[in-house]
Amino acid sequence: MSNNNTFSFKKNTDISALPDATPENIQPMAKPAKMKPKAIKKDKQVSTYLSEEEWDKFQEKLDGRTQAGVLRNLVLEYIEK
Repeated sequence: MSNNNTFSFKKNTDISALPDATPENIQPMAKPAKMKPKAIKKDKQVSTYLSEEEWDKFQEKLDGRTQAGVLRNLVLEYIEK
């Protein structure tokens, strides 16, 4: 019994690949992550009351941001002036 099944690689001469290929959209490299500032203990609370109309306007103005974040930024901006 003779075995004539020999394996060989066939060279693809009818396919043009990488040296001529160009990507359609080239994405820029990602920027390195920024270092987060060191956490500072925040243990003082500020609170206030708003009318229904003021509350509604405040909620609209938040536009998806958190109440605490917006209020904290406003206070920080106020005390830095």
